Amino acid sequence: MKKSTYIYTVLCVIAIVISIVNCKDEDLLESGLQTDMKDFSLQEAKNFFQTQAHANLTLSRSLDNKRNKTVSPGDFVPNWDAAVSSTNNGLACYDIPITPTYHFKAIYVDERNGKPSAGKVNVYQKLVIVKDTKSKKLSQYILTLIPSKTHDSKYGKKICDNFVNCAGKGGFTGVAIYSSVYSQVTVRINIYKNGTKMKGVFLLDN
Repeated sequence: MKKSTYIYTVLCVIAIVISIVNCKDEDLLESGLQTDMKDFSLQEAKNFFQTQAHANLTLSRSLDNKRNKTVSPGDFVPNWDAAVSSTNNGLACYDIPITPTYHFKAIYVDERNGKPSAGKVNVYQKLVIVKDTKSKKLSQYILTLIPSKTHDSKYGKKICDNFVNCAGKGGFTGVAIYSSVYSQVTVRINIYKNGTKMKGVFLLDN
């Protein structure tokens, strides 16, 4: 296993989200929370992940450090035994912890006594596999969570566990970024405050 490398990065996409109010796709969380996973087994999710991995053998998730301009975790190992299931509004989901190649920190700027002061927060990532139980379509994403300074200092590594894709967000305050596993294309960005989504944008067309 490759040694984890800490990469400091400024995520300019946050500025894009702040200027956008309306979402362009359906939210992954709506009313009517359910817990029945009869339409989507963990084995089905695992099979989908493995099939996609085989189909994208030429698109390695491992990135060269010097050219890594994304928040891709690189090659990673999913921890299927720790997967968390949730369903909501016709969507079924598994949140799966990962052992990544790369770890990230995000830079933020505060103003103190009229002067800017820079600091860093940890960035947390996991694999999310979603199934539309009506269309039977499956999708997978890397979910990147960039917490506020206060939220990071309070919850730390528990942030990924507390934030469940189709359920509660554990009072999360910060930015959530959904990216394609292999292309690293950013699909959706949401801003949360105390577990409530304040703004969001879907970046892909149909």
